Amino acid sequence: MKACTMCRTFRPFEDFFRDKSRDGLKPHCRDCHNAAARMRYHRNPHILQRSKELRRQRGRKGARLREEKTVRGRARRMVRNAVGSGRLAKPLHCEHCGRETPRAELHGHHEDYSRPLDVRWLCRVCHHLLDPNYGKFGRTHTGFSTP
Repeated sequence: MKACTMCRTFRPFEDFFRDKSRDGLKPHCRDCHNAAARMRYHRNPHILQRSKELRRQRGRKGARLREEKTVRGRARRMVRNAVGSGRLAKPLHCEHCGRETPRAELHGHHEDYSRPLDVRWLCRVCHHLLDPNYGKFGRTHTGFSTP
């Protein structure tokens, strides 16, 4: 038995949600938790409307991103397996700037994911420079500067 901090009744442990606290349970019972959530829902309709819009947008983009991720992920997996089995060898130099780079730090850049084993081996900096989707990188390297 545990006392709920909101309604101040003693209830069995099953009536409390789990938590990472000392006893592993939330301080208030499920009924009080649900009542507080309902009040929060009705008090803040603008926040709820915004979260519904975001969920809707994520759903539309999500299907396209999942499809892209599967094609991209498959290509990455194939390169990783080919390198591991020795069918594809990493060079010692970046193909863009020519700088000697440890093999573990070379990235396989795909121009076309439909040709998964056709990669350019680039250092991290050059990969940022050549691939606009790779992320923002604010350093310069061998005369190139990022936009």
